[in-house]
Amino acid sequence: MDPLTQVSSDAFLHRKVLHHPHNHEDKARQFSVVSYNILADCHVSPQTYPYCPEEHLRHRQLEKELRYLNGDIVCLQEVGTTYYQEYLVPMMQKQGYDGFRFKEKVLGCPEGIGMFFRTSRFSVVDFTSFDFNSKFKELIMKYVGESERDYVYKYLEKTSVMMMCRLRCKETGRVVSVGTFHVIWWMGLMPSTPQHVEVDVQSLQISVAISEFVKFAGGVDKPHILCGDFNSSPFSPAYGILTRGYLGGGGYEMFRALRPFKVSDNEVG
Repeated sequence: MDPLTQVSSDAFLHRKVLHHPHNHEDKARQFSVVSYNILADCHVSPQTYPYCPEEHLRHRQLEKELRYLNGDIVCLQEVGTTYYQEYLVPMMQKQGYDGFRFKEKVLGCPEGIGMFFRTSRFSVVDFTSFDFNSKFKELIMKYVGESERDYVYKYLEKTSVMMMCRLRCKETGRVVSVGTFHVIWWMGLMPSTPQHVEVDVQSLQISVAISEFVKFAGGVDKPHILCGDFNSSPFSPAYGILTRGYLGGGGYEMFRALRPFKVSDNEVG
């Protein structure tokens, strides 16, 4: 048997926890946030994930790990639609969470993103969600010439969605905004693929997400936490936008390496 299949499912219970050095002593002013891509079953195959356990075993292990992490707010990516409805919501409700926050991806993709919070700690003030295609369409109508709009939209069209929730702490009465989304897979993470492939789409998704989230939170000075699977490495343009707020460093070179994209029988530069 391959040694990778012999790793105990309880291995995560022995992880070393790193505590933030500036934790406030007042427990009422502390809360924990968990962000986790749980790998939707629709993406699992023997070819892509040969060591992934059977569905019922994955469910048990995920439940055990979420109990261990014990977050006050839980943001999940790649949540299967059926799995969310039939398994995840009942499981999380038994643990004291509100589970009616889910946004399915578009274009027929049977998975999405979910958000849970402990009802003993938080109550919902506001909630919204959107798909990135609709936001891109607004930008295209504003900034792209009429003759190129259809081509540009086809290039940017993906399954990605985002959700945002404003929560009120029952201990302090203060409000915090939490957002989560799943950025498209960046092909540049694969050694055999040119690093510039789709860095523009990924960077646009992250830019739109930040802009919409800050507006939803009420401004940059309002408490807000952005969670998700960003599919980015430290040298990617998207990472630069997330950490610095602007495109810099090697991001410029990657954008210069972009080639004209092709949609149907037409090329748009």
